[in-house]
Amino acid sequence: MNPTQDPARLSPAEFQRLLATLLGGRRRIEFIANPGNAGDALINAGAWQVFERLGLASRVVRPDPARRGDAVLYPGGGNLIPRYDNARRAIEARMAAPFDVFVLLPHTIRGHEDLLQRLDARFHVFCRDLETYAHVRRHAPAARAYLADDLALLLDPDWLLSPQRRLARFAQLLSRPSRARAYGHWRWRLRPIRPVDGTLQILRVDVESAGHAGADPRLDLSACYGSYFDAPGEAELVAGDFLRVLQAADRVVTDRLHVGIGASLLDKEVVLLDNDYGKNRALYELSMRTRFPRTRFAEHRPAAAASPLSVAHG
Repeated sequence: MNPTQDPARLSPAEFQRLLATLLGGRRRIEFIANPGNAGDALINAGAWQVFERLGLASRVVRPDPARRGDAVLYPGGGNLIPRYDNARRAIEARMAAPFDVFVLLPHTIRGHEDLLQRLDARFHVFCRDLETYAHVRRHAPAARAYLADDLALLLDPDWLLSPQRRLARFAQLLSRPSRARAYGHWRWRLRPIRPVDGTLQILRVDVESAGHAGADPRLDLSACYGSYFDAPGEAELVAGDFLRVLQAADRVVTDRLHVGIGASLLDKEVVLLDNDYGKNRALYELSMRTRFPRTRFAEHRPAAAASPLSVAHG
């Protein structure tokens, strides 16, 4: 296929069938932990929900030297761009290992052309926007490239918010005291993040910020937690809390991609702004524009959200 051609995006059912084919016969599936924020918890929770649907969860192991017959799985996200190197280092560390298949779950990819050129036919790269797909096709001709939705878009909120499931996951997390303490701190940091007059404005304050006015670090939901999400149940608990914060709003204005995705899954009115390199727009155009009629993309923050939101205390 010509790299400039628009390929067909895999439907969620097609993606899961292909993943089952790639991983189904493998003895073990090494799932590499990827450091991320609370938005990445939605991606990781989406991955684990897919593993459960496909009956693969029992074969997923934490990082361990890959052997012949194994599959290696790297989480989805936006880690393979020039300003980050976690995904690159993880791939390079395993390049010479005797695994059978390496699956990079739906990702945004920019740059790293030299690394892409080294990927062989064992590598299956799922791209979550058209620019990524064209980039991978152009610079990784030996790898297999596919177009698929961000894994957070495969989440079932009811599954994630089930009280019985959350209780079981919390019991699991208690086996890791350091992560349980971090989780308690996360819950405390969520207290000020409340809608004002029905609107919740969450704007990023990190290196990917496009400089939208009114950003308040106390209200940057995604930045309130960071982890490798390698503790059992951790991603699901954080992702569930993430959705609960968004549930309280009628309208969400954000440049945080997974705040926009989470609010869209909850059928909120969403205004999605871009980050500094076009990631949000690209994913919105591919996966959100037609699926979520109450979600729209905007170049600038709406005037109604122009005044800073107050922070509740107590």
